[in-house]
Amino acid sequence: MEKKVRIGIVGFGGIARGRHVNELSKCSDAVITAVCDISDRALEKAKEKLNISATKCYKDYNDLIADPEVDAIEICTPNYLHAEIAIAALKAGKPINLEKPIAISYEQALRVVETEKESKAFGMTCFTYRFFPAVRYAKHLVDKKIIEALARCSVRLILLRCAGYNNVDITAAKENGITVMRVPGYSPEAVAEHALALAFAVNRHIHKAYIKVRENNFSLVGLTGFNFHGKTAGIIGTGKIGKAMAKFCHGLGMRVIAYDTCPDQSLGFVEYVSLDELFRQSDLISLHCPLTKDTYHIINLQAIEKMKDGVILVNTSRGALIGTEDLIKGIRQYKFAGVGLDVYEEEDENVFENREDDIMESSVTARLLSFPNVIVTSHQGFLTEEALEAICETTLENVKSFENGEPTKANIVG
Repeated sequence: MEKKVRIGIVGFGGIARGRHVNELSKCSDAVITAVCDISDRALEKAKEKLNISATKCYKDYNDLIADPEVDAIEICTPNYLHAEIAIAALKAGKPINLEKPIAISYEQALRVVETEKESKAFGMTCFTYRFFPAVRYAKHLVDKKIIEALARCSVRLILLRCAGYNNVDITAAKENGITVMRVPGYSPEAVAEHALALAFAVNRHIHKAYIKVRENNFSLVGLTGFNFHGKTAGIIGTGKIGKAMAKFCHGLGMRVIAYDTCPDQSLGFVEYVSLDELFRQSDLISLHCPLTKDTYHIINLQAIEKMKDGVILVNTSRGALIGTEDLIKGIRQYKFAGVGLDVYEEEDENVFENREDDIMESSVTARLLSFPNVIVTSHQGFLTEEALEAICETTLENVKSFENGEPTKANIVG
C-alpha cells in the first residue's frame, strides 16, 4: 500500500477548516496528522473535525515543523507570516503548500524558492503554485526571474490550480525546460451558474428587493425587470464555461448567439456572429473568454456604444476584459439595465480578503458599487464543493501523469 503524505496545517481558522481541510480530506494519498494555531478554539475544532490528539495540536509552528510525523506543511496563516513559516519549513527539509503564495512579496517569493534549493525539500521536482484567477501579486510570482530560480532548483513542473495562465511567463518556462500544467475544466457549470445568477439578480433587482424587505418596505417601485425568455443572449467565448452558459440560456428559451475565434460546431442551437453583431443584437452579454492581448478591454467605449440600450452585461472571466472607466461612462449614460461582475480591474488587493475596516486605496470598487444597477461579488464563480474537489483531483492527476512520463496533453499550457 502506498504511503500517505502526512500533512501539518499551520493556521486552522475558518478558511482552513473549510476549503483546505475539505480538499485534503478527499485526497487518497495525503492525511492531516498535526495542526498549529494560537487559538484554543481553533485547536479544539481540529480535534473535533480531524480526530487529532492533543499531542498533535501545537501553538508554535516550529514545534509542528519539528514533528517527525509531519512530512509536509500546509500554510493557512495571515499573510505576514507566510514567508517566515515557509522558510522555516524548507530549512527543516519539508515541502510546503501556501494557501495564498500571492500574499507574500516578490522578494520573499524569491527567498522561499532559493531556500527550497538549499533545503532539497522537493525530491519531486514539482512546484505547486496555488492561486485562483486574478489573485494579488500573481503577475510577479511566476515571472521570468522566479522561473529561472525554480529551474536552478531542478524544478521541472509548475502546477496551476486554476484554468487561467495569463499571469505565468510561459515563454520563460519553455526556455528553462519547465512544463506548466493547469486545471482547464474543474467545473464549467459552477462558473456558468454564477454568471446566470448575476444576470438574474441584476435583471430582477434581487439585491435591492432583499434590502428593502428587510426594512419592511414592500413597495415594488424600482424592481421591474424583463423576461429572458424570447430575448437574445450573446456569449463571448464558447470554451467549456461559455458552452455551459450557452446551454443554460438556451434552456431559458433564449436565442443564443456567440463570438469565438474557434467556433464549437457541436452547439447546433448557437449562431456564431461577428463581435459587432453580437454587441448590436444581444439583450444579455456574458464574457467567457481568456485574457489575452487581443481580448484586453474587449468591452470598451466603442463596443458599449454599439450595444442595445438596456443591455445586461456579466463578467465572470477576467477583470481586464472590460475597460472600467469606459464601463462607468456607459453606466452613467444609462446604457445598461444591469451589470454583474465577479471580476473587475484593480481587484488584486481585494480578492479573498476581508477589508471591511480598510480605507480603499482605489475608488474603482466604491464607484462601481455606487450604482444601483451594479452587483459585484467576491471572485467566487468557481466556489462550489464539486469544483474544489475537481481542482484537487486534477492537480494530483497532473503530478502523477508527469511523473509517469506521460503528462496529460490537454492540461499542458503552451
